[in-house]
Amino acid sequence: MGVTRTALLSTLFTIIAQPAFAQQPPPQSVQSTVGELRIEKLATLEYPWGMAYLPDGKLLITEKPGRLRVLSDGKLSEPIEGLPKVTYRGPRDQGGLMDVEIDPKFQENNYIYLSYVEAADPQPKDNLATDDFRLGGVDLSDNVLRGGLTPKHVDVPELLRVLDFDASPPALVPTAHEGRELRYLTPAPEFALSRLDLDGNALSLATRGGPEIVLLTRGHAELRHDDTRVTLAPGSSAFVADSARTYSVSGSGTLFRAGINPNG
Repeated sequence: MGVTRTALLSTLFTIIAQPAFAQQPPPQSVQSTVGELRIEKLATLEYPWGMAYLPDGKLLITEKPGRLRVLSDGKLSEPIEGLPKVTYRGPRDQGGLMDVEIDPKFQENNYIYLSYVEAADPQPKDNLATDDFRLGGVDLSDNVLRGGLTPKHVDVPELLRVLDFDASPPALVPTAHEGRELRYLTPAPEFALSRLDLDGNALSLATRGGPEIVLLTRGHAELRHDDTRVTLAPGSSAFVADSARTYSVSGSGTLFRAGINPNG
Protein backbone atom coordinates (compact mmCIF):
# COMPACT_ATOMS: atom_id res chain seq x y z
CA MET A 1 0.00 0.00 0.00
CA GLY A 2 1.14 3.54 -0.71
CA VAL A 3 0.09 4.91 2.68
CA THR A 4 1.13 3.30 5.95
CA ARG A 5 -1.46 2.58 8.65
CA THR A 6 0.19 5.09 10.98
CA ALA A 7 0.06 7.84 8.39
CA LEU A 8 -3.53 7.04 7.47
CA LEU A 9 -4.63 7.09 11.11
CA SER A 10 -3.02 10.50 11.53
CA THR A 11 -4.80 11.70 8.41
CA LEU A 12 -8.22 10.54 9.58
CA PHE A 13 -7.90 12.00 13.05
CA THR A 14 -6.87 15.30 11.49
CA ILE A 15 -10.16 15.19 9.62
CA ILE A 16 -12.02 14.73 12.88
CA ALA A 17 -10.63 17.93 14.34
CA GLN A 18 -10.96 20.01 11.20
CA PRO A 19 -14.65 21.05 11.51
CA ALA A 20 -14.10 22.42 15.02
CA PHE A 21 -11.05 24.44 13.94
CA ALA A 22 -11.98 25.32 10.37
CA GLN A 23 -10.42 28.74 10.74
CA GLN A 24 -7.02 27.11 11.27
CA PRO A 25 -5.95 24.92 8.31
CA PRO A 26 -4.19 21.73 9.42
CA PRO A 27 -0.42 21.56 8.95
CA GLN A 28 1.00 19.84 5.89
CA SER A 29 3.08 17.47 8.00
CA VAL A 30 3.87 16.56 11.60
CA GLN A 31 6.84 14.95 13.29
CA SER A 32 6.41 11.65 15.11
CA THR A 33 8.59 9.02 16.74
CA VAL A 34 8.70 7.14 13.42
CA GLY A 35 9.57 10.19 11.34
CA GLU A 36 7.69 12.83 9.42
CA LEU A 37 4.04 12.13 8.59
CA ARG A 38 2.42 13.86 5.64
CA ILE A 39 -1.13 15.08 6.27
CA GLU A 40 -3.59 14.88 3.41
CA LYS A 41 -7.35 15.33 3.62
CA LEU A 42 -9.05 12.28 2.16
CA ALA A 43 -12.65 12.63 3.36
CA THR A 44 -15.01 14.38 5.75
CA LEU A 45 -16.63 12.13 8.35
CA GLU A 46 -19.05 12.66 11.22
CA TYR A 47 -17.47 11.37 14.43
CA PRO A 48 -15.44 8.49 12.95
CA TRP A 49 -14.69 5.88 15.60
CA GLY A 50 -13.36 2.51 14.42
CA MET A 51 -11.25 1.35 11.48
CA ALA A 52 -10.21 -2.03 10.10
CA TYR A 53 -8.34 -3.04 6.96
CA LEU A 54 -9.73 -5.62 4.58
CA PRO A 55 -7.31 -8.11 2.98
CA ASP A 56 -7.41 -6.17 -0.31
CA GLY A 57 -6.21 -2.98 1.42
CA LYS A 58 -9.57 -1.22 1.60
CA LEU A 59 -10.35 0.46 4.91
CA LEU A 60 -13.61 0.08 6.82
CA ILE A 61 -14.57 3.16 8.85
CA THR A 62 -17.43 3.54 11.32
CA GLU A 63 -19.23 6.77 12.15
CA LYS A 64 -20.95 6.98 15.52
CA PRO A 65 -24.35 8.05 14.11
CA GLY A 66 -24.57 4.54 12.59
CA ARG A 67 -22.77 4.54 9.25
CA LEU A 68 -20.14 2.14 7.92
CA ARG A 69 -18.11 3.27 4.92
CA VAL A 70 -15.22 2.00 2.82
CA LEU A 71 -12.19 4.10 1.93
CA SER A 72 -10.53 2.86 -1.25
CA ASP A 73 -8.03 4.60 -3.53
CA GLY A 74 -8.61 7.86 -1.69
CA LYS A 75 -12.38 7.78 -2.23
CA LEU A 76 -15.03 7.36 0.44
CA SER A 77 -18.02 5.16 -0.32
CA GLU A 78 -21.65 5.80 0.50
CA PRO A 79 -22.88 4.22 3.76
CA ILE A 80 -23.12 0.44 3.53
CA GLU A 81 -26.69 -0.81 3.81
CA GLY A 82 -27.96 -3.59 6.05
CA LEU A 83 -26.43 -2.49 9.37
CA PRO A 84 -28.36 -3.10 12.60
CA LYS A 85 -30.35 -0.22 14.06
CA VAL A 86 -28.04 1.88 16.22
CA THR A 87 -29.03 4.12 19.14
CA TYR A 88 -27.23 7.47 19.00
CA ARG A 89 -28.40 10.67 20.70
CA GLY A 90 -25.73 13.18 19.78
CA PRO A 91 -22.02 14.00 20.17
CA ARG A 92 -22.05 13.70 23.97
CA ASP A 93 -23.77 10.32 23.91
CA GLN A 94 -21.71 7.22 24.62
CA GLY A 95 -23.86 5.18 22.27
CA GLY A 96 -23.75 4.78 18.53
CA LEU A 97 -21.75 2.64 16.13
CA MET A 98 -18.27 2.12 17.51
CA ASP A 99 -15.58 -0.40 16.68
CA VAL A 100 -15.26 -2.62 13.61
CA GLU A 101 -13.07 -5.69 13.19
CA ILE A 102 -12.75 -8.43 10.62
CA ASP A 103 -12.56 -12.10 11.48
CA PRO A 104 -9.05 -13.64 11.39
CA LYS A 105 -10.50 -16.06 8.80
CA PHE A 106 -12.28 -13.33 6.86
CA GLN A 107 -11.18 -14.70 3.49
CA GLU A 108 -12.97 -17.94 4.35
CA ASN A 109 -16.12 -16.76 6.14
CA ASN A 110 -16.48 -13.02 5.27
CA TYR A 111 -17.34 -12.21 8.91
CA ILE A 112 -17.17 -8.56 10.01
CA TYR A 113 -17.81 -7.70 13.68
CA LEU A 114 -19.39 -4.42 14.80
CA SER A 115 -19.61 -2.93 18.27
CA TYR A 116 -22.68 -0.76 18.72
CA VAL A 117 -25.39 0.34 21.15
CA GLU A 118 -29.01 -0.57 20.61
CA ALA A 119 -32.11 0.39 22.57
CA ALA A 120 -33.03 -2.22 25.17
CA ASP A 121 -36.58 -3.48 25.20
CA PRO A 122 -38.29 -3.65 28.60
CA GLN A 123 -37.56 -7.06 30.07
CA PRO A 124 -40.11 -9.13 32.01
CA LYS A 125 -39.35 -9.70 35.68
CA ASP A 126 -38.92 -13.42 35.14
CA ASN A 127 -36.59 -12.96 32.18
CA LEU A 128 -33.71 -15.48 32.11
CA ALA A 129 -30.54 -15.48 30.04
CA THR A 130 -30.16 -18.19 27.41
CA ASP A 131 -27.01 -20.10 26.58
CA ASP A 132 -25.00 -19.45 23.42
CA PHE A 133 -22.87 -22.31 22.15
CA ARG A 134 -20.37 -19.85 20.65
CA LEU A 135 -19.38 -18.74 24.17
CA GLY A 136 -18.25 -22.21 25.13
CA GLY A 137 -20.73 -22.46 28.00
CA VAL A 138 -21.34 -19.82 30.65
CA ASP A 139 -22.75 -19.77 34.17
CA LEU A 140 -26.35 -18.67 33.71
CA SER A 141 -27.28 -18.76 37.40
CA ASP A 142 -28.64 -15.40 38.49
CA ASN A 143 -26.58 -14.72 41.62
CA VAL A 144 -26.65 -10.90 41.48
CA LEU A 145 -28.32 -9.22 44.44
CA ARG A 146 -30.22 -6.19 43.13
CA GLY A 147 -31.60 -3.20 44.99
CA GLY A 148 -34.36 -2.29 42.57
CA LEU A 149 -32.45 -0.55 39.78
CA THR A 150 -33.46 -3.19 37.22
CA PRO A 151 -36.79 -4.82 36.41
CA LYS A 152 -35.36 -8.21 37.34
CA HIS A 153 -36.14 -9.98 40.62
CA VAL A 154 -35.30 -8.11 43.83
CA ASP A 155 -34.87 -10.39 46.85
CA VAL A 156 -35.93 -8.02 49.63
CA PRO A 157 -35.37 -10.40 52.60
CA GLU A 158 -31.86 -11.26 51.38
CA LEU A 159 -31.09 -7.59 50.74
CA LEU A 160 -32.12 -6.69 54.29
CA ARG A 161 -30.08 -9.60 55.67
CA VAL A 162 -26.78 -8.56 54.11
CA LEU A 163 -27.06 -4.80 54.63
CA ASP A 164 -26.03 -3.06 57.85
CA PHE A 165 -28.23 -0.06 58.57
CA ASP A 166 -26.47 0.95 61.79
CA ALA A 167 -24.60 4.24 61.68
CA SER A 168 -20.85 4.01 62.24
CA PRO A 169 -18.44 6.73 63.32
CA PRO A 170 -16.63 8.47 60.46
CA ALA A 171 -13.09 7.32 59.77
CA LEU A 172 -10.66 10.05 60.83
CA VAL A 173 -7.41 10.50 58.97
CA PRO A 174 -4.43 10.78 61.33
CA THR A 175 -2.46 14.01 61.31
CA ALA A 176 1.04 15.24 62.06
CA HIS A 177 2.39 18.76 62.59
CA GLU A 178 5.13 20.01 60.28
CA GLY A 179 6.02 23.53 61.37
CA ARG A 180 2.92 25.65 60.91
CA GLU A 181 1.24 23.03 58.74
CA LEU A 182 -1.05 20.23 59.85
CA ARG A 183 -0.40 17.33 57.51
CA TYR A 184 -3.02 14.64 56.88
CA LEU A 185 -1.51 11.15 56.69
CA THR A 186 -3.68 9.94 53.83
CA PRO A 187 -3.95 6.26 52.82
CA ALA A 188 -2.41 7.20 49.44
CA PRO A 189 1.33 7.64 50.07
CA GLU A 190 1.85 9.57 46.82
CA PHE A 191 -0.75 12.21 47.80
CA ALA A 192 0.01 15.12 50.14
CA LEU A 193 -2.68 17.16 51.89
CA SER A 194 -2.13 19.74 54.61
CA ARG A 195 -3.90 22.61 56.35
CA LEU A 196 -2.61 26.05 57.24
CA ASP A 197 -4.24 28.37 59.75
CA LEU A 198 -3.24 31.84 58.59
CA ASP A 199 -2.73 34.44 61.30
CA GLY A 200 -2.09 37.56 59.20
CA ASN A 201 1.64 37.05 58.78
CA ALA A 202 3.19 36.11 55.43
CA LEU A 203 4.37 32.53 55.09
CA SER A 204 6.85 31.24 52.53
CA LEU A 205 6.05 27.82 51.03
CA ALA A 206 7.94 25.48 48.70
CA THR A 207 6.25 23.14 46.25
CA ARG A 208 6.66 19.45 47.07
CA GLY A 209 8.21 18.32 43.80
CA GLY A 210 5.10 18.83 41.69
CA PRO A 211 2.16 21.14 41.06
CA GLU A 212 -0.23 22.02 43.86
CA ILE A 213 -3.82 23.12 44.35
CA VAL A 214 -4.46 25.66 47.08
CA LEU A 215 -7.98 26.03 48.49
CA LEU A 216 -9.23 28.65 50.94
CA THR A 217 -12.18 27.53 53.06
CA ARG A 218 -12.39 30.44 55.51
CA GLY A 219 -11.20 34.05 55.66
CA HIS A 220 -9.12 35.71 52.95
CA ALA A 221 -5.66 35.10 51.51
CA GLU A 222 -3.24 36.32 48.89
CA LEU A 223 -0.70 34.17 47.03
CA ARG A 224 2.44 35.72 45.59
CA HIS A 225 5.08 34.47 43.21
CA ASP A 226 7.50 37.01 41.76
CA ASP A 227 5.22 39.71 40.30
CA THR A 228 2.11 37.51 40.24
CA ARG A 229 -0.56 37.95 42.90
CA VAL A 230 -3.73 35.90 43.36
CA THR A 231 -6.42 36.86 45.87
CA LEU A 232 -8.52 34.05 47.31
CA ALA A 233 -11.97 34.26 48.85
CA PRO A 234 -13.69 31.44 50.75
CA GLY A 235 -14.37 28.56 48.39
CA SER A 236 -11.90 29.70 45.73
CA SER A 237 -8.71 27.92 44.73
CA ALA A 238 -5.50 28.46 42.78
CA PHE A 239 -3.18 26.21 40.79
CA VAL A 240 0.52 26.48 41.61
CA ALA A 241 2.82 25.13 38.91
CA ASP A 242 5.87 23.11 39.90
CA SER A 243 8.03 25.66 38.10
CA ALA A 244 7.13 28.20 40.79
CA ARG A 245 9.28 26.29 43.30
CA THR A 246 8.46 28.77 46.08
CA TYR A 247 5.58 31.13 46.77
CA SER A 248 4.23 33.07 49.72
CA VAL A 249 0.78 33.26 51.25
CA SER A 250 -0.62 35.87 53.60
CA GLY A 251 -3.98 36.65 55.12
CA SER A 252 -6.25 35.28 57.78
CA GLY A 253 -8.23 32.06 57.60
CA THR A 254 -7.90 28.37 56.76
CA LEU A 255 -5.97 27.21 53.70
CA PHE A 256 -5.53 23.69 52.32
CA ARG A 257 -2.69 22.48 50.07
CA ALA A 258 -3.00 19.37 47.92
CA GLY A 259 -0.22 17.94 45.79
CA ILE A 260 2.35 15.21 45.33
CA ASN A 261 4.12 13.66 48.28
CA PRO A 262 7.84 13.49 47.35
CA ASN A 263 8.35 10.77 49.98
CA GLY A 264 5.46 8.64 48.73
